[in-house]
Amino acid sequence: MHKDSVFACILDEKGEKIFEDRFGTLTPDLDKLCDTLVEHDCGCVAMESTSIYWIPIWRVLSSDFKLTLVNLYLVKQLPGRKSDVKDVHWLAQCLQKEMLSGSYVPNEDLLQIRQFSRRYHYLTKQMVRVEQRMDNHLQRCNIRFSNYVSNQGRNVSIRKVIKAMIGGERDPAKLCKLVLGRIQNKHGTEMISTALTKMITDVDVEMLRQCMEELALLEEQQSLCIKYLEELANQHYAEEISLLCTIPGIQRLSAMCILAELGGDMAVCFFRFHVSWLGWFTSAQ
Repeated sequence: MHKDSVFACILDEKGEKIFEDRFGTLTPDLDKLCDTLVEHDCGCVAMESTSIYWIPIWRVLSSDFKLTLVNLYLVKQLPGRKSDVKDVHWLAQCLQKEMLSGSYVPNEDLLQIRQFSRRYHYLTKQMVRVEQRMDNHLQRCNIRFSNYVSNQGRNVSIRKVIKAMIGGERDPAKLCKLVLGRIQNKHGTEMISTALTKMITDVDVEMLRQCMEELALLEEQQSLCIKYLEELANQHYAEEISLLCTIPGIQRLSAMCILAELGGDMAVCFFRFHVSWLGWFTSAQ
């Protein structure tokens, strides 16, 4: 399957090819594919896990067929199978001979939880990038405050300082008063004041303002992700989340992220681990 096309091949009970064609990827095209498979009394369908292109096809076919999602690497590495037509024929043969090991595909509830979980982690990475850009802007102004605080993007003191500078404050002594007392005690008021002595322009202020607005938006979206995660987890996996939270060091958010990736059936996880380990051990031999 590709972004704009899907190749399908149907074999009969004897392994003879009885149908082969190319379909588009728009919803009417996928409905036509589904109808074609139903007309030929297909019971099992295998598909490659190509990027995210398999997801709409899986949704269309999941109610009518037993589906197997196959790692693309396991199919493409077979020698002599280079074209889409040959690939799809070979995939059908492997499915019929029960040679395929399907990938784990969570149910729809877990897929929704997983989307919010991964979105949360994506937003965290974006926040780190914005924080790094903000520190770069401060360094351009020779503001060395990040030399004396950790986690500068989410540090209360540095945010207060930046907001004050955006508001027009330029006096290092007044900015220093916004810094937490423990930071001043650790490094000295004079050192912190000197680090806040700057060479700042209106453009620098505008860049800092935009960074702060971007951080605020990312934090708001993160809060929404946690809210929806909570709602879905409480609705479908309240008991599993509670059990995970009994593990030392596992907080509720971590428990929801673990559930999103592994699912609630540990037997499936054990089987996947066992197959992966066996495959590695065999190749190592």
